[in-house]
Amino acid sequence: MISVKDISLLDHLKTTSELNGGAHLFWPEFCEQIQHFLGAERFFVFVRREEKLSRVAGSPESVADEHWLTLTRSALQHSKPILHKSHGLRVAQKVLIPGEETELVLVAGWLDSKIELENERLFKFRIGAQLPEQYQRNRALSQVKTDVSRLAQVLELASKLQHKAHFSEAALESCNFLSATMNSQVAIGWLEQDQVVLAALNHQPQLVTGSTFSSQLEQVMAESFAFEEEICLHRQDSDNEKAEYPEHQKFLQRKPLSTTVLSMPVQLKDNTVGVIFLERDSTAFQESELWLLRLFAEHISYPLNSLYLDTGTLRDRWKRVKSIVVRKIRGKKTSRDLVLFGSAILMLLAVLLFPLKYRVDANFILQTDSLKVVTAPFDGYLALSNLRSGDEVSEGQIVAELDIRELLLEQAEALADLQRLQRESKKARASSALADMQIALAQVEQAQSHLQKIRYRIEGSQIKSPFNSILVEGDLAQLSGSPIRQGEVLLKLASLSDFYLELEANERVIQDLSIGMTADIRFVTRPDDIFQVTLEKIIPVAMHKEGANSFRIRASFNGSVPDWWRPGMSGLAKVDAGERSIFWLLFHNLIDSFYMKFWW
Repeated sequence: MISVKDISLLDHLKTTSELNGGAHLFWPEFCEQIQHFLGAERFFVFVRREEKLSRVAGSPESVADEHWLTLTRSALQHSKPILHKSHGLRVAQKVLIPGEETELVLVAGWLDSKIELENERLFKFRIGAQLPEQYQRNRALSQVKTDVSRLAQVLELASKLQHKAHFSEAALESCNFLSATMNSQVAIGWLEQDQVVLAALNHQPQLVTGSTFSSQLEQVMAESFAFEEEICLHRQDSDNEKAEYPEHQKFLQRKPLSTTVLSMPVQLKDNTVGVIFLERDSTAFQESELWLLRLFAEHISYPLNSLYLDTGTLRDRWKRVKSIVVRKIRGKKTSRDLVLFGSAILMLLAVLLFPLKYRVDANFILQTDSLKVVTAPFDGYLALSNLRSGDEVSEGQIVAELDIRELLLEQAEALADLQRLQRESKKARASSALADMQIALAQVEQAQSHLQKIRYRIEGSQIKSPFNSILVEGDLAQLSGSPIRQGEVLLKLASLSDFYLELEANERVIQDLSIGMTADIRFVTRPDDIFQVTLEKIIPVAMHKEGANSFRIRASFNGSVPDWWRPGMSGLAKVDAGERSIFWLLFHNLIDSFYMKFWW
């Protein structure tokens, strides 16, 4: 049974789980209190790290013999308490603490092994074995509260820094905050033209630069900047370590054995802009403090760097910006960064130097040199025509015919007049009337001319095609019997040979074209076929069309003409105008526009 005294001892024991100190304070106090509560002669706490057992604390402070270690190893294999009754009663139990990777074993021993006290002792032991876990939870909760409070302070400080007017003032306030929070001496160095320069020391508004101490700090922070990693060293360990961080170890050699230093780079968008240096003359830095320091560095990097860039004259600001750009270009890079950087350089060189074929676009229309415009030879009436636009016409084929009935009557009348005048001339000759004969002969010639004129019109009434062609304009089938006047256009015939192309090139590109250049063409009707033509002549007169000026270019076809080509077909031509760099191809239009708009 548990007595009143045991309850008092248990209450006193529970107070150890509420200690605010670290584990080095908790375990000795816990061992002493639980020994009194259990009434045991000895109590030990063992820990196993990497398969090696070591004693954390014990009461009384004495060395555990091999029997205790054997019992501890046995307890590590079981989840329930292990009892051993040789040399009195000994109890051991493995304890698992949340968040800890190590395994703890609590071991208690009594000189006697009374059976009637065994259950009571085991019950008390189980109660006491729960306190380390409770202590760890209380400690974790306290740490969370502390971290939340510190986080709020960090965020508040970061907000204040954004309203500071000077970089030195903001850096000093950051040092003072860290000094009070971390119980350390704090210095902040900032990058000034590829060198880390001391910017602030805690509680020193008037910073003395150029001294031996400030130079030492700058060398230490420069080492952290060069490695781009956190460096944490203890004075007592620095002599045993290799000279991986020589400046830090040289700095520690002048300090007491309990000194710990920590350098942490301040990064902004993956670029190191400064270093925070802390020196403490007591305990080492805990993981929670490192977490807070990383968070602090992350939140002050932007406001401090913004103030730093805005400090000084315009020339100083320009130097800082230039050094940042140069540092980004030549800074330390991973293999992936080097590959990307090399690829970017190669792409830039290709854009600037590598030539590509330059092709000028131009619309074209298929034309023919043999275009016959058929007009009415005389006034009359259209007799017959069955042709329509698009019909093919062979050479010598009648394309239109005029009504000649009236001409035939005129021809008969002219013949009668001619015969009458011929008889009159013969009569005058027979009567030796010389004057009358001369008049009659003149009238005969006049009548013959009139008759020839009529016959010429009769022969011209049938209009024939001069060559193999196609009717491109004129639909006379619907005009049969209609009156027409001399010179009136009846139809247009285009030859199916002697084709040429008429290109239209914008005046912005005409200076890039010259006679003799070749071009590939595609027709709208047959975009899958490509033909090649050669530029023959550039008409040196601009033509305004659809709000832009263009020049006409005549091009001849290289090769045999396909059967399906017809005058008036259109398409797109791409003229080979030499080679240009990729940069010129991409930006020459923009540069030309810039010259046209921004000049005076």
